[in-house]
Amino acid sequence: MAEDEILLPGATDLHVHLRDWEESYKETVSSGTLAALSGGVTTVVEMPNTKPPIDNPEALSKRLELLESDSYVDCAVHVGLPRELQILSAMRREGAIGVKLYPKDFPRLREAFRAAHDQSLKLAVHAEDPEALVQDPVGPRAEENGVKEVCKVASRVGNVRFCHVSLASSVSAIAELKSHTNGVSFEVTPHHALLSCGPDYRQLPPSLNVRPPLRRECDRIAMFETLRNGIADFYATDHAPHTASEKESQNAPPGLRSLKFAYPLLLTELQDVAMACRLYCERPAAYLGETKGKIEPGMIADLVVFRTRTRPDGQEPEANSNEFDIVETGPFVGRRLGYKVEQVYKGGVLSYSSETGPLAKRGRREHSA
Repeated sequence: MAEDEILLPGATDLHVHLRDWEESYKETVSSGTLAALSGGVTTVVEMPNTKPPIDNPEALSKRLELLESDSYVDCAVHVGLPRELQILSAMRREGAIGVKLYPKDFPRLREAFRAAHDQSLKLAVHAEDPEALVQDPVGPRAEENGVKEVCKVASRVGNVRFCHVSLASSVSAIAELKSHTNGVSFEVTPHHALLSCGPDYRQLPPSLNVRPPLRRECDRIAMFETLRNGIADFYATDHAPHTASEKESQNAPPGLRSLKFAYPLLLTELQDVAMACRLYCERPAAYLGETKGKIEPGMIADLVVFRTRTRPDGQEPEANSNEFDIVETGPFVGRRLGYKVEQVYKGGVLSYSSETGPLAKRGRREHSA
């Protein structure tokens, strides 16, 4: 390795919305997981609100077959809450690792917790109250009420991961739950930690539409601090791509793409390599039961060679050089990074090079739950 290079573990992203199927015009499994690989992410966990959704054994089987044939990285899948809870056992046998709950599932919150517990499935929750969302879709009350309700139910059984937490008050409520309940965790996204809505959250451009929405600067700072201090359990992208024309429309769908640059962005913003690796490599891998995420004997050799922005002589690259800039469309475009992925190894095999692109055969490994 060169003097301006650093070797780190491959990242595990616990919250990814790959597209394909009826939304292949937005992204395919192949293009989405290649973006992950080229960004140093070697494992992703897919969410079930695909079109059609992954909420029955047949859809899950088809999705796993697609991931097996087309994915460049290791993949695991959360399923949606089915109408008939007894089929969760079949989906567990088929290979699901968890269940994702959405606001529409809140009327069935208690039975969903029981069913996930009975089937030893992980439970991830988008904690926004559906009634409050109807009354005020961009204000904080939906998340405040949603987190409160989930905490009430989870206090009995644990086993819950709060997705894309965006409010300081949510962090406090989850911390209280953690103090007396096992198996509780939460994730923070790059957009909630690094972007804010400004003084008036109702004036955000449609292109910045995400769920939960971007918050005021005080909450953004709080989210960043949960990452910086390791209070957040995980850093996860909630990668959810749309076409440029969709995001530029007045009714832009919620979601941002970020898999390709999320890892170097975290390293750059935290300026703490060890903490970044804990949040995006070690802890997520341990959550999945994977022997990866750390560089030590006995661990799977999913590794990333990053080139750092500072040259060995202490000087930065030429001012007009854009090789460290984010070139993806979206709110992070043009942001200068301090790290650039040069090579990615999966299981010790060179799988990606910045010079040649992907090198290894695609495919999915089995994940323990």
